[in-house]
Amino acid sequence: DIAGNIITDIEEFKVDNTPPETNKTYGEPYFTDGTSEWITSSTPIYLNAVDGGDNCAIGAIKTYYRVEVVDEKSCWDPGTCCVPEHDPNEPNWTEYTTPFTINEESCHRIEYYSVDKLGNNESIKAQCVFVDNTPPVGTKKVGDPKKNCSSGKDCDYWVTQNTPITLTCTDQQPHPVGNEKVCFKVYVDENNNTANYCTYFEGALNQEGYCCINSSTITLHFLEDSNHT
Repeated sequence: DIAGNIITDIEEFKVDNTPPETNKTYGEPYFTDGTSEWITSSTPIYLNAVDGGDNCAIGAIKTYYRVEVVDEKSCWDPGTCCVPEHDPNEPNWTEYTTPFTINEESCHRIEYYSVDKLGNNESIKAQCVFVDNTPPVGTKKVGDPKKNCSSGKDCDYWVTQNTPITLTCTDQQPHPVGNEKVCFKVYVDENNNTANYCTYFEGALNQEGYCCINSSTITLHFLEDSNHT
């Protein structure tokens, strides 16, 4: 004051004007062709948020999300068509507390954002994904020469070692993920001979003991005269 009396007050302020950053990841099963993405209704979806700012992040983050069915072009061309459509003040946002799943088959848009304790809102992000719960259909075609086994015989066909047997796997609509594999087992006189056939037809044995070919179709033939299953 005018008499020279001084009071000193020193306070430290942390300035945090940076919103959090949220990343979305998928568990398994999951597939992408580099543009579109596919999951099933059992695939967990994770949202991981980190508060922004290198020095003064306040933390105390809350993350919100919403999921809705959209036109499939949003999944086929996500870079152009999958964009946020809502703002944080609208209803129907769910606070994220644990990984979630999507029950319905279709193309879905997932919108999400996080906010820190100071109210710094992240810009809403959107990602679109196909949910595909429909299994492929497998077919088998036995070529010629062949003869149907007569009634009472313990077989379906008589064939030769030259008879083609074509196995086909076709993924189904409405949103097939593709990338089919054909898997088979072969028993010779009731003995599992899958490994030998897998080597011959250049496949790979999976954990269940099937020989799998990275193709939607394969044509096999038997390698020996005997009873085959």
